[in-house]
Amino acid sequence: MALALAIFLVWQFCHLSLPPNGFHQWREFDTATVAENFYRISWNILEPRVNMIGQNGGVVGMEFPIYNFAAALCYQFFGFSHLWPRLLTTLGALVYLYFLRRLSTKILMDSRAEPIVIILACSSPLLLFYGGKIMPDLWGLAASTAGTVWLMDYAEGRRSFRLFGISLAFCIAGLIKPQFLLVGLPIMVWLMRSERPARVLRQPSYWFILFISLGVIASWFKH
Repeated sequence: MALALAIFLVWQFCHLSLPPNGFHQWREFDTATVAENFYRISWNILEPRVNMIGQNGGVVGMEFPIYNFAAALCYQFFGFSHLWPRLLTTLGALVYLYFLRRLSTKILMDSRAEPIVIILACSSPLLLFYGGKIMPDLWGLAASTAGTVWLMDYAEGRRSFRLFGISLAFCIAGLIKPQFLLVGLPIMVWLMRSERPARVLRQPSYWFILFISLGVIASWFKH
């Protein structure tokens, strides 16, 4: 497992300073442009801008730009470089791997499966080739996986993570890409099987998570 992580990190570090490139070059350019415009034009996170200035001054509708804003903050403190958004993506990948490891233990009920899961994840094209891209997808994947693990902890009676933290994780995932919320569907099946469905449906906490997450996500995309 340690070797797989080391190879993954070495691969990413070898490409950290590259400009946008590859098949998704256009996506990297768009993401990097929004981050740069936060840094150079306006810090209003509710008004992400591209370089095609029109009636709206370049303001565009897109996923919630938390990743772009974080990259812009790095530009502010450390100077402009493509290294920073790529490093943020790699950090997101590591967070994803951490929670994937915990999730695999919960689902498989065997800690011996952890190394196999991490090795397979590190060698997957998704993580290997996109673990350093200037794209927010891995942040969304990490957030949805974290929310799923925390929700399982909560359902098992471990209250170290409050409802706000679980809701925040699912909000970030859905604001980046609503499809990432599908990661949480298996947990609902697990809840229904481990407890009586009527008991689950009567729990206000689960409804709180659902309505807060969907409400925030719907509000952003309507905005």
